[in-house]
Amino acid sequence: CVMKMDHHCPWINGCVGHFNHKNFTLFLFFAPCGCFQAAFILIAYFIFFLRTGGVAYYVAQDDFFSIFGVIFAMVTVGLAIGVIIAVGMLLYIQLKSIIRNETGIESWIRSKAKYRRAEDEDWTYPYHLGCWRNIFEVCNGCNEPDGDGIYWTVREGCNQYTMTVSTSSFEIEQLEQKQDKRDRTVPYVAVQKYNGSFIAWRHGIRVCCSFPMNDDPRIPISVGDRIMITRSTKRWLYGDKVLEKSMDAEGREIRVRGWFPRHCAVREEDAMKKDE
Repeated sequence: CVMKMDHHCPWINGCVGHFNHKNFTLFLFFAPCGCFQAAFILIAYFIFFLRTGGVAYYVAQDDFFSIFGVIFAMVTVGLAIGVIIAVGMLLYIQLKSIIRNETGIESWIRSKAKYRRAEDEDWTYPYHLGCWRNIFEVCNGCNEPDGDGIYWTVREGCNQYTMTVSTSSFEIEQLEQKQDKRDRTVPYVAVQKYNGSFIAWRHGIRVCCSFPMNDDPRIPISVGDRIMITRSTKRWLYGDKVLEKSMDAEGREIRVRGWFPRHCAVREEDAMKKDE
């Protein structure tokens, strides 16, 4: 939904891409810095409190320390440390992305492109220009990032379409990846109803607690529905529901895809064998 999209961030309620990647990374840097400063000040406050007599002394003296202030400081320190760890990990991921000049989506395409090829078949990532040049592609001082969001500087021997066209045989890389995905789909038949709720508490505590850690939707299914499965976890399946009507009134494709509990469906071939 934005140029050079890296990912959608729920914390800023928007997408991280070409024009705000640097600002987003700076936000991830300064948030832990602020929390570190707050934690340092509050820990010093707590140590000073303990060294000068504790609660009893300050209650008697009616001083600025209080039991509620100390509890508040301890809770705040815990929250600050949590933010430092969590946001620090996100900062590490973004810095790695900038150093490689590679968005999250490009990383996914690149990994699948390498997986599809033999070990001796090379596939060149076109936007890796060297660490420092990669950094300046995003963090160009106080100026706008390099590029217009459409055309980019690429490595020698590559072109603007190397990410979508294979350099070895000019196959359409992303289309080939999608075809591979379709070839790997497995048809399933629903044997139990699922209402599409995010927390599947009706399907057992294990299913409820092991839900997929992403923002993909859940889909309601009824007994007899056919679903083409493309992904799975131990207790969940992801796929496209086969619909009787695949086009709406305006001619647009209707797709219903998402996650549902694994035990709600079985392989179509297994169901046919059971019927026989």
